[in-house]
Amino acid sequence: MPSPRVWYEVLNGKTFIINVDKDVERYNICSERVSAAGFTNVERWKAIDGEDDKFEITVADEWAAHGSPKFNENDAVFLNERRKQAKTLSHLNLLKHIIDNNIEWATIFEDDVLFHKDWHKLAEQYFGATPQSYGICYIGNHYICDKPYNILRIPVLSTHAMIITLEGAKLLYKSMTHDRNGIYTLDYMINHYMVTSLIYNTPRMCNWYMWNGGGFPDKTATKHPERGFIDNGLVFQDYTLSKSRDTNISANTHSNAPKPRVLVVVMSCNKYKDLWKPILDKNIKDLIILVGNEGMHNRILSRHELVAHKEPQLYGQILHLGCNDCYEGLPIKIIKMIDFVLNSPQFKDVTHILKLDDHDTVFNKEAIDKLHELPEILLGTHDYIGQRMHIGDGIRNYHQYNVSLNSIWKNKWYEGAVVPWLHGGSSYILSRKAMQLINREYNIENISYVENNEIFEDVMIAKLLHKNNIYPKEINYGIVGDK
Repeated sequence: MPSPRVWYEVLNGKTFIINVDKDVERYNICSERVSAAGFTNVERWKAIDGEDDKFEITVADEWAAHGSPKFNENDAVFLNERRKQAKTLSHLNLLKHIIDNNIEWATIFEDDVLFHKDWHKLAEQYFGATPQSYGICYIGNHYICDKPYNILRIPVLSTHAMIITLEGAKLLYKSMTHDRNGIYTLDYMINHYMVTSLIYNTPRMCNWYMWNGGGFPDKTATKHPERGFIDNGLVFQDYTLSKSRDTNISANTHSNAPKPRVLVVVMSCNKYKDLWKPILDKNIKDLIILVGNEGMHNRILSRHELVAHKEPQLYGQILHLGCNDCYEGLPIKIIKMIDFVLNSPQFKDVTHILKLDDHDTVFNKEAIDKLHELPEILLGTHDYIGQRMHIGDGIRNYHQYNVSLNSIWKNKWYEGAVVPWLHGGSSYILSRKAMQLINREYNIENISYVENNEIFEDVMIAKLLHKNNIYPKEINYGIVGDK
């Protein structure tokens, strides 16, 4: 089935506003804005109310209409928040409606949309620049974009404003209702399909494009005061319409959350011992330097030395991890450090770690102090943050020129999964939740498995988090890295 060929076909085509029955005022405001934007065939789509007292009874039949798909047990937020379940179900119902009624294309809005102040000048030009080979076009999205292009094919979040074709609806609906891992948070489920489509060319996601409005900033838009910077495209989410809901979420989720305490962990080794004093002289209180067993460089190691492990010991600000100190020991260092931090009384109130390299990253006390000035919503809602994300398979034998001469990895390629990951040389931040999820999978009890199956520590971290539906968030927070 085709996508619309000219802009007036979009404006005159089916347009849906997803809205719960009780939010009459929101719908009236939103429908006026949608009509003022030029859409002529607007219809209200009844959303599932996640705050309804009879929610559990009501939705059983709704889910049954989609084959009663299971929920993904790894998404604890989705399992425990009825509003997230309601949003996903509302969109599934609408996708099924589009399919059942053979609607060639439709524009879908959620009921808090706000259009760019120059919408009428820009929208038709953006549409004309968008290739017609799409199943979904995100005219509004969440993405921190520093790229100079108006039309991009990159993974995004949010479903508040999009054009979807019949073929796009069919593929997305099938992927969601037949996902072997189960249904989970809508935005992240679709984002996962985008990511795997780019990496593995999987057929679970139709072709898509996003509109990048970064070149035309709208400072008049009433975006969220803390996370509005990720609101992209030409259609935003109006904080004045959704702040009451945000207040409730904040009260339930963040009111008792501890203030961020970021522990800086510097990856090092005995080979670069001369760098330790300059690092410690920066007078950063919450900082530790990670090292393995001493004397493991510049010689051939015995098999016993390669696998030897001792209990980690913290001497001042130097954490001796008691493991391989060479390149192939990097995954072990990360796993043992996380285990130590999570189980040490002196770090019980650490909310995040910032991972740095001893010679690849340039930082000072002022740069570290500024991390605590990041919006709490960012440190509170994103579990895996870094300054440079890599999408793609990478070089699977890159390590062979860096490992010890008799390492098992010397002639062995990495054959594991590769997901989007954050470059450790540019630093990354992990929340305590992320560390706990990593520790649940890899810890000191199965360290030998890590040795034999993981060689790229940054990919390992991303892979373990990806299994728990945690994806990298790219943002510049002022640390200078090697990339």
